[in-house]
This record gives sequence, C-alpha cells and structure tokens, in this order.
Amino acid sequence: MGRLLGLWRNATLRAKLTFVTLALAAAALCISQPLLYTYVAHRAVSQARNEAYAISVQAQKYLDDKMKNVVERLFYIRLDPAFENELSQYLLESSGQSYGVAMTALVPTLSLHKVTEPLISSMYLYTPQGTFTDGGLTLERGYDFTASALYTRALETPGVVCWHPVQEDEIFITHRQVLPVTYRFKIDGYGSWCVLLANLDVQALTEYLKKIVPDGGAQLLVLDDEGALVTRPQSGLVAEELLAQVSAPQGEIHEVELGGKKVLQMRMDLSSVPWSLIYLEPEDAILGSLRTVGGMFLLVTVVALVLMSLGVSRAARSVTQPLSRLTEYLKTVDPGGEFEDFPYPYQNEVGSLSASSNQMLRRIHTLLEEQRQTIRQLQEEKEKVRIEQQLKRRAELKALQAQINPHFLYNTLDSIRWKAEHIGADDISQMTKSLATLFRVGLSRGREVIPLEEETRHVESYLQIQKLRYGDRLSYTLDIPAGLRELYTVKLILQPLVENAIYHGIKEKETPGAIRVTGRREGDTLLLRVEDDGPGIPKARLEILQADLARGLSVSGEGYGIFNVNERVRLYFGPQYGLTLESRFGSGCRATVTLPCIREEEVDSDGSLIDRG
Repeated sequence: MGRLLGLWRNATLRAKLTFVTLALAAAALCISQPLLYTYVAHRAVSQARNEAYAISVQAQKYLDDKMKNVVERLFYIRLDPAFENELSQYLLESSGQSYGVAMTALVPTLSLHKVTEPLISSMYLYTPQGTFTDGGLTLERGYDFTASALYTRALETPGVVCWHPVQEDEIFITHRQVLPVTYRFKIDGYGSWCVLLANLDVQALTEYLKKIVPDGGAQLLVLDDEGALVTRPQSGLVAEELLAQVSAPQGEIHEVELGGKKVLQMRMDLSSVPWSLIYLEPEDAILGSLRTVGGMFLLVTVVALVLMSLGVSRAARSVTQPLSRLTEYLKTVDPGGEFEDFPYPYQNEVGSLSASSNQMLRRIHTLLEEQRQTIRQLQEEKEKVRIEQQLKRRAELKALQAQINPHFLYNTLDSIRWKAEHIGADDISQMTKSLATLFRVGLSRGREVIPLEEETRHVESYLQIQKLRYGDRLSYTLDIPAGLRELYTVKLILQPLVENAIYHGIKEKETPGAIRVTGRREGDTLLLRVEDDGPGIPKARLEILQADLARGLSVSGEGYGIFNVNERVRLYFGPQYGLTLESRFGSGCRATVTLPCIREEEVDSDGSLIDRG
C-alpha cells in the first residue's frame, strides 16, 4: 500500500488528473453496460424464437407440399392411360422388338415428370422383363436392381410407397447423394411387381433450406423416421451430436447444450412423409451482432474518456511542454553530424536537464569523430597490406614462370645436339626456327596478356620441336577456330599443359601417343583444352590435384607448371576462372582452362590488364 502511495505522489499532475477521470468513467461503464447488454440480449433471444417458429412453419409447409407432389407424380405416371397401355403391351405381349417400342413410349413420360420437378434428379422403372429410365443419365454398367436393398425394401414395406434413406446413387454413374422414393404396383394380368423409382436431389433440397434460413449460423435439418440425416448439415455443428439431442416435443422451442454452446432447437413433424424438420441456431449467432454493438459502445466510451483526459491535461501542459520538447530534440538529434545545443533560458529542473544533455551530446560527437579517424587509418593500413601481398604474389609468380623457360631451353638444346649427330641439317633448321618462334612469343615484349593467335603459334612451335624429337611416337592435332584467335589470354598457359601431357602421358607409353589441343566458346566463356591418351592419373592423386586447384594452392617441384597456369589465370581474371583436370586411369587425361572472352579494346581500356607484366 505504501509503495502504491509513493507511486501516486511521484506521478505527474497530468497523469493524476487523467487517472481520476478515467477511473470514474470506467466505474460508470462497468455498471451500466452489463445491465444494458442483458436487456438487449433478452429482447434479441425473444425475437430469434419468433423467427425460428416462422421459418420452421414455412419450411414444413414447403417440404410437405414438395413431398406430396413427388408422390402424386408417381401415382399420375401409374394412372396415365397411355403409360398403362404401353407397359401392359410390353409385359403381356413380349416379342423381340417390343422393348424398343416400349422405351420410345415410356421414356418421354418419365422425362416429362423429371423435368417439371426440380427436386427429382432421375427416374427409373423396373419390370421383371426390362428396365427404363428418363433418358437423362447413363445406367451403371451391370447394375442389377433386384440384388439391391432398394428392391428388397420396396417389396417389404407395408405400403406401396417407400421412402429410403439418403445414399450414393447406385443406379446411375453420377454417384451423387440422392433420396430414393419407390412406388410398387402390378399390371392387370401380370403377376409380378413393378417398381417406379424417383431419386430426389439431396443437394437441391439442402440449398433450398439454406436460402430460407437467415445468415448468421442458423440451419435447418431433416431427419427420417430412423433418426438419420436426410439433408446435409449447413454449418460446423457435428451431426452425431445433433441426432442425440433431437428429443424436443413437436412445435416447441427450447434451449439445448450442443458442443459446449447454447443452441435454440425446434422440431416440426411432416405430414406427407415420416420425417422431422429440426431448426438449430447457436446463441453466438443470435448475440453476435449485439456483441459487436457492445464493442462499438465500449470504443466510443474509451474515445470519450480520452477526450476528457486531454481536456483535463491542458492545465498541466505548461509544466510538461519543455520536457516534451527536450524529448523530441533528443530523438531527432544526430551526434555524429552537425547539431546545435537545446535552447532553454530558465534555471530550473528542465534547465539543468537540458544543460546535461547538451554536454553529453558534445562528448558523444567527439568520440564518434575519433572513431571515424581510427577506422580510416585501419582501412588505409589494410589496403597497404593488400597491395604489398599482391606485389609479393606477382613476384612469386614471375619467379615460377622464369623456371619454365630455362628448363625447356636446356631440353631443346640437348635435342638439337642429339639431332645434329643423327639427322640431317634440314631437321636442325626446322627445330631452330620453331625454337626461335617459341621464345619470341614467350617474351612478347614483356606483355602478359596476348592474342590467342600468338599463344596458338607458341604452342604449335613447341609441338613441332617435340615432334622432331619423338618422331612417330608423338602425333598431335591443333583445333582452335580462327574466329577465337582474335580473343586475348594470359600467355604461356597451353605450353605447360602440353609439356605436362608429353612427360607424364606420352613419354610413359610404350606405344605411340597423341595430343589434341582444342578451343571453343560457350557464351562469354572461352574453353581451352589439352588432351592426351596416356596412362592417365590414379584416382587418389587426381582427387588431391583437383582439390588443390579448386582452392588455388601453389606448389613447387612436380606439377608446378599446371599450378602456375591456374594461379596466373585466377590472379588476372578472378577465382571463377582457372584450370580443371579430368582423367580416367588408363585412358588419358584432359586439362581445361576456363577464361573470359576478352577482345583488344577491353585490354586497352583496362589498365589492370595492360601493366600486369
């Protein structure tokens, strides 16, 4: 209690006045609203009872008239002289062509009575010598009426008219929900029973009942003499629970508990058929609109209370307005940018608070500026480290590249010496010419990005030299279309792959080997491939190489050539490009270099490609 008293004393004047006003108004509302709701609810339930009785009487009259009409139609068909005459001739004077004649005469009669009564969905006539329909629907194939429960019940019923339970149509292929009505009769001079059947459309009957029930949750149900549903439920109420509660006296409205809800119920028995009409309306549906009105009343009351509180609080606004201005200022001010101090000229509590706020904001502004300077310094240091690492990487790649040319030079000079001892001067001339072309393209005046035409000549010179060295042990094909040779690429990417194919593929074979160098374009991507038919790479070794290439690793020693190619391509064009290896052990190897399609004008406009060398 003491704590609540302390809270009250520390509350603002505006809060105190608002609280007292709202408390008094809420007390009045809590007393008046329940009394008003009870009175209106009683009137609404009374009106709902009257409407339920009127709707039930209306539906009872409609169903009685409709069912009487259905039975009368069955009798009219039976008593029709033309129908009687044609059916008698068919049953008593049967011949090979009599069925067709009888169908021509009987089907129009059945069809006429079906069309003129919307509730009848189909009609069927059974005779021991054949069956007839209204012609609108197709019979179920192989259907035997005498083996059905419809036939048995029609014969066992004391009266000539039998109302069957709702079921899925077993006679016609539609299989819709129908209510069969049968009428059994005999033709004079013919000893066996004939059965005339009319299928009533359950959906049509249900839709009619839905139309006469007002929206809001009420529904009408029809039960047969065995307590089974004739029409479909029109709401979410459970049918089994409904049937268990149908025990009210005829013509009386009373209240039942159904599924945890209060429901108005009324039962009306039909005179033309052994059915009962049940009217059900949940209390929620009756009082739903009333509760909405109650909610609106509560909303209006709350709005009135708010307006009252605003009027009372105007007296305290002069005291609280400076604090509100200071709060808004603190919400909008940006300490990281330019700002002005909050102006307040008076030396009271609000003045002290505004001075403290201004001092705090200036301190935050200073700290943020120092933080921005620190971030800029860190970014500059990071960029400096990145550039140094990139320059170091390029130097390493240059060193790796430099290892290729001397290594190959020694091998070529050794080949020239060997050919000079064993072969004539023409071969030596050709080898020397190829070697000159090889070194000329390899140097490329210091350029790293060269046309694919030059790269093709370079690898072709290398293959010519190797062909002179290995003779018939080596054959090669070079298939790079002329349209691709105007594209640009990093130099010295095909020769290391061919060298690797010779020394790890062709050289390892005991039989002659072949190398194929190809190029093709896929969209904006250039694919260069070097394939050999050597022994291939063991699966375990291939998986290691593929993983290292995918991660962009660099290695020294054996295999440095392919890693050098992969590293240079990724450095110049990005990690989405590079080298991939494919091999099937014992069936050769394929190396594929993926490059972007770059033309001369793109090289000239991109400084990062011009000065890489």
